[in-house]
Amino acid sequence: MSSERRFLSTIRSGKADKLFKAGLRHHRAGRMKEAETLYSGVLQIHPDHFKALHRLGLLYCETGRFSTGMHLMKKAIAINANVPELYNDLGQALHDLARPEEAIACYEHAIKLNPRFAKAYNNLGNAFHDLEKHGEAMACLRQAIELKPDDADANNNLGIALSELDKPQEAAAYFEKATTLKPDFAEAHNNLGNALAQLGKIEEAITSYKRAAELKPSFPDAHGNLAYLLESTNQIDQAAKSAGTALELDPHAATAHLITAKCERRDGNFEGALRRLEAIDAKAVNAMVRAELLSEKGRLYDRLGSADKAFECFCEANAVTSQTWLARQINRDAYVEQVSRLRSWFLNTPIDTWSPSPRMPRNDYPAFLVGFPRSGTTLLQQILGTSRGLVILEEKPLVDSMIDHLGAHRFRDPEDIPRIDTTVIKDLRNAYLSKASEYVHGQHNALLVDKMPLNMVHVALIHQVFPGARIILALRHPCDVCLSCFMQNFRLNEAMIHFLDLNNTANLYNLVMELWSVYEARLPLNLYVIKYEDLVNEFDKETRRLFEFLELPWDTSVRDFAARAKAQDVKSLTPSYDQVSEPIYNRSIDRWKRYARHIEPIVDIMKIHVKALGYDLSLELQQRAHSL
Repeated sequence: MSSERRFLSTIRSGKADKLFKAGLRHHRAGRMKEAETLYSGVLQIHPDHFKALHRLGLLYCETGRFSTGMHLMKKAIAINANVPELYNDLGQALHDLARPEEAIACYEHAIKLNPRFAKAYNNLGNAFHDLEKHGEAMACLRQAIELKPDDADANNNLGIALSELDKPQEAAAYFEKATTLKPDFAEAHNNLGNALAQLGKIEEAITSYKRAAELKPSFPDAHGNLAYLLESTNQIDQAAKSAGTALELDPHAATAHLITAKCERRDGNFEGALRRLEAIDAKAVNAMVRAELLSEKGRLYDRLGSADKAFECFCEANAVTSQTWLARQINRDAYVEQVSRLRSWFLNTPIDTWSPSPRMPRNDYPAFLVGFPRSGTTLLQQILGTSRGLVILEEKPLVDSMIDHLGAHRFRDPEDIPRIDTTVIKDLRNAYLSKASEYVHGQHNALLVDKMPLNMVHVALIHQVFPGARIILALRHPCDVCLSCFMQNFRLNEAMIHFLDLNNTANLYNLVMELWSVYEARLPLNLYVIKYEDLVNEFDKETRRLFEFLELPWDTSVRDFAARAKAQDVKSLTPSYDQVSEPIYNRSIDRWKRYARHIEPIVDIMKIHVKALGYDLSLELQQRAHSL
């Protein structure tokens, strides 16, 4: 090359570099048109300018022109295949196009070129998360944070992964760190709200949602999630307002429409709520929202008297839920095996071999409100809540803390219950009461009522640790109980997973009630049994007897439990949350009769318990079931 040509090339290179640097400044400032013009000018001078190809390709992808953008980045890679940022950016483009497998290959190549590339680990974790490869996702996100602890995005993403693994406590810690590192991170504040709501920290969750909306007023998710929490804690007017704000920002926001429909149902506008839900494209939302949409439609059809359509919706909702990642991870045999083991052991173990339990002052004993789910425990909780002489802990893991401490002593439940001595029993009591103190503030002289329906499975351990403790058993017609469990959108665990199928629901009911019958026959329980139907039909009589059992005064104000709950914005996160502020009603009594055709397959299982508990079945239904 002649000296003149070299000189001209140098001039052109200098001009190209100057244009590139100017384009880079505009790009980083978000001035995309100016940056595109300058990068294009560079490539007119030097068509193979590696950096311009990379940045212009990235700009095209960022502005939605993926085909051209990826072509330019691949051309840059052909010129220089040793730049990890190029593979990372190409991976992000593929990821944005919902091609996570291809994106993963790019991210992994970027990490191979630079093993300390924190951003690539973060992106790789997100891609694995999209493929529901949660173990790989967690490992990558943790590595990203280890390499760059102050990366707010990586902390937020790890929090999201933990949330979807049903680990809200851990998730909240990472969301809090993300908001500390980046105080104006609206998405992290919103995600923190989700985790706090899952933990039952309602006021803190509301604060996080409001902060997210304040930081980013055009953020419909923050308003929609706030609406969801407000409705689920019976703050209906505020919920409707927040949902309305979300819909103003995004008229297609499915969660906001769902909450608006729930508010409409609770206001009696069943037809309007159903029309709203029918207009939503259920296939366009994630599985959990889709399941809840279907479940809400089922409730509306039920209220409108369309049992067949309602049952179809509940079946479809449960089928969707059963295919979610979380549902697939749950061991569906674990809870059944636990209950079966308890029953088998207890049938074959004489109770006179048990070590005597040390007594404690009777007033220091908690009372236990139990019953198979959907048997009326939440209604009883609200009625008892009218008394100033007690404090009710709603579905807290107090008995679980005893079981954990039993394991710490290397004892098993129930096999080693006869062997636990005074020292261990006192330790279990302390573990229980210490856990309870985390939830009780300033009411230490009140009677503690532990409301956890399926604690009925652990009554043997409860009796040994708190002998003579008062136990309230809620009962309801077995067919209504099983049907209601099947129709309810529960948070999944090893017990609730069975309610996604009606036959599995009946089988679990049968197993739990068989265990209970053994407990009741063999243990000297201090027991009070109350039937939902009797409570509804003879409210004063039944509530007087209940208050007498608990040695509490009764007066006519007990009748106003619903008004009290509404006036005080009583917040319940149980499946029956929307019933706590309703006056007592009888529409749920004998609901099973409207669904007789659909529950025929479980009648043979149910009829034993129906008879044992003093209920009845229609002769026609029994005959149809017998003919199947």
